[in-house]
Amino acid sequence: METLAGRLKWERTANGIRVQIPAWRNPAAIINGFIFAVWGLAGVWATLFEWRISPSSLVLTLIMMAVSGASLSLLAWNFAGFTDLILDPAAMRIVRRIRGFNWSSRDYSTPTIRNLRYIPPTAFRLFRHSAPGQFRFEVDGKTRSFATGLRDIEAIPLLDRMLEIHKFQIDRAAEYIGIRR
Repeated sequence: METLAGRLKWERTANGIRVQIPAWRNPAAIINGFIFAVWGLAGVWATLFEWRISPSSLVLTLIMMAVSGASLSLLAWNFAGFTDLILDPAAMRIVRRIRGFNWSSRDYSTPTIRNLRYIPPTAFRLFRHSAPGQFRFEVDGKTRSFATGLRDIEAIPLLDRMLEIHKFQIDRAAEYIGIRR
């Protein structure tokens, strides 16, 4: 695979393209993930090394193990996650994976995708959350998103490659919706 722009890698396939997009390293998720992982592992350690295990401490241990597992999977996604976009004229597949393990996979019929747009990131504002850039599209009456955390310098070449494969339908009103303020 060769570099498309920034962190994006891509290659041509028989009828389309395959693009590898690294996961967005969300600072808040990383900090919260570490806090919950340490809290959960400390709780599991304290409960398991207690000599007598009561039913209530067993339930607490299971809850803390679940919290630890969720936190560790969030950290794994932030540090080692990738989204693969496989696009050809017939189908678009979005596969989220962590080091070769497929986390989730979605398939869409390319002709049914409407209103593909890039939503640029917002700048940090006091008393408001900043939002990362991402791609959005509509299919089967639902809005879907992918490639969260992209910057403009990465999104524009990706959008150009996608439009080379398929000219997506866009509603007139969608031209005015895609920008955050």
